[in-house]
Amino acid sequence: MVSEMNILELIKESKKIKDLINYIKTTDKENIYIGNCAVNVSKMLAALTYIETNRFVVYTCTDTFDASKAFEVFVDLLGTDYVSFFPVEEFISTDLVASSSEFKLARMLTISNIIKNKPQVIVTNTDGLLKNVMSTEALKEAILSYKVNEIHEIDDIVEDLIIRGYKKVAITSELGTFSVRGSIIDIYPINEEEPIRLNFFDNEIETIKKINIETQISKESLKEIDIFPIYEIYYKKENITKIKEKIISKYPNSDKAKQIIENLDDYKNLEQLYIHLSEIDENYQNILSFIPNPICFYENFNELVDYETKRFNEISAYFLEIKYKMDNNFFKTLNEIKELASYNVFTSSFLSSLNGIYLNKLFDIKTSNVIEYNNNLKVMFDDIELNQDKTYLITHIDNAKLEYIEELLETRNIHYYIVEEINKIRKGKINVCISENAYGFVDYDEGFQVITPNEYAPSKIARNNKYQKYYKHTTKIYNKDELNPGDYIVHQDYGIGKYLGIKTIELRGFKKDYLSLQYANDSKIN
Repeated sequence: MVSEMNILELIKESKKIKDLINYIKTTDKENIYIGNCAVNVSKMLAALTYIETNRFVVYTCTDTFDASKAFEVFVDLLGTDYVSFFPVEEFISTDLVASSSEFKLARMLTISNIIKNKPQVIVTNTDGLLKNVMSTEALKEAILSYKVNEIHEIDDIVEDLIIRGYKKVAITSELGTFSVRGSIIDIYPINEEEPIRLNFFDNEIETIKKINIETQISKESLKEIDIFPIYEIYYKKENITKIKEKIISKYPNSDKAKQIIENLDDYKNLEQLYIHLSEIDENYQNILSFIPNPICFYENFNELVDYETKRFNEISAYFLEIKYKMDNNFFKTLNEIKELASYNVFTSSFLSSLNGIYLNKLFDIKTSNVIEYNNNLKVMFDDIELNQDKTYLITHIDNAKLEYIEELLETRNIHYYIVEEINKIRKGKINVCISENAYGFVDYDEGFQVITPNEYAPSKIARNNKYQKYYKHTTKIYNKDELNPGDYIVHQDYGIGKYLGIKTIELRGFKKDYLSLQYANDSKIN
């Protein structure tokens, strides 16, 4: 039985990595640049920074697709308890179409961790980093908390749920709904796997229990319950008139504004209110202002800037269409937002310039990504045989799978060493080990290469249980006609990917249609 190796313990043994992390720990309010930084190494550096500083680390990718994949990597590196996800869809799409429930849940869980001052690695995308949220006081108020023996009026709870986006129904069976029957309130919070039941004696909460969604029978007892709002924005009924007046005054000739005003009383389409956050909460703030002392990592910052430029042009055109004036105080730039961070770390796969950014320190760590072998082990072993002067570390996730790699090496008469400890890795040799959290990279200074199943056998890694808390309430698809190209989907084995459409493939003379899905690094499955 081979013992498991932690990839973070391995990478931090490198002197250049030690020096880099120590620099971050011992300096303050700086902008540093890390060039020739493999994408996986960038994430490992962020994870090590979190471990060594015990501070909030915000890791920003270009879009939600890259952020979703980065989140999976960080969960592998650190575990689910130390990683939060703050995904925000493109502004125009959320203004026109409701945000996905799993993304809203992820954001509220992140906000909850920030309120509790529980340091995390927070993974987000460009839209997420640019997102404004309500004031800290309002965000704290947004999360409802109830305890057994507390005194509450049922009518007050009903109103609190409605203004947080919950819908009153006859029977509580869907996420984000609630029902009232006499002295009982059933609620299906977006942050719970099952509905909960508040049972009152007069105006006192007598019991809090979970409900079986099929039988509607109460079961496990709870002492307290937190209920997250459906969306990050909420407002009280007594403020509706004032909010309407502000919107009408600011946008008197817009049909869009009139439509939003009509929905205010019924708390409909709360996502569309983001554009009017300043009218709802004049003390709104950027998400970075809400996070205590954040250390911000930017993965390929120039790509983030390119995305931001495209985003700005699209929003400007959209505002002209709906007859809105674009508020530059509300839509701040990345260069403005980065000033809110306590520390900025720019990582890039190459050595490239950052226009308009003063850098205190530049590190060239001379690493790169590993070739994506995608189940072609023959090519991988051919490469290894051609470069036997290099130090290789080939990993797999358990003993049984590692034995398979050993058999293949032996078949080709390639000598290797099984290692269980970092200091036992032999230089200039082929080493194999077990590691559940390893991701590949090449270190040119050390002549060292880590190759993991993420590079040579991605289809063999089951990820069906690791990310359930963020997409447990997604909708199951029973017919391909329910999907549109560009939709984000969750595959039971491979996790979050993008649906590309139907692809016709010929196998053994027979043509058949397959669903084509895209994952990180442009890898696809059909």
